[in-house]
Amino acid sequence: MAAAFYTAYAVHRLHIDLTQVGTFMGVMFSAQLIGALILGYITDIKGPWIIQIFTRLFESLSVGAVLLQPNIFGIYGAFGFLGLAQASMIISYHNMIIEMAPRHKVDTYVGLINSIRAPSLAVAPLIGGFLADSFSYEFIFIIALLSSLLSEWVLISKVKLVEK
Repeated sequence: MAAAFYTAYAVHRLHIDLTQVGTFMGVMFSAQLIGALILGYITDIKGPWIIQIFTRLFESLSVGAVLLQPNIFGIYGAFGFLGLAQASMIISYHNMIIEMAPRHKVDTYVGLINSIRAPSLAVAPLIGGFLADSFSYEFIFIIALLSSLLSEWVLISKVKLVEK
């Protein structure tokens, strides 16, 4: 939810020039490219579960960079960590589903999980926009940080992989 508002926050609140927006994307895509190489290697060695933990960590660091460093350097950090979070999610998401699902139902699980995620992915930016208008950008960043930390805690403490 928060990542959709990084650029708007930078332009409206921090008064960062619009010419910097392309640089933000460059930072994000560079981090995503480099992160994918490194995280893909780690996935091959340790499996996708640890990379999902990294995803939540990178999401938290992304939002934290904006909250703790409310200037252009915090925005660069936020987009860098966002690129790493996206890379780790792309690399590990379906692999983790494949590890957790019974072998004969992998295709069903992948379809089901993606169908369940779709509505929340569509609605989250709308809720974020409402919260930003009603409260502030910082409010949605704090909500996003708390939800990332909560999901990381659930992943670490509650999700148990089953040996096949």
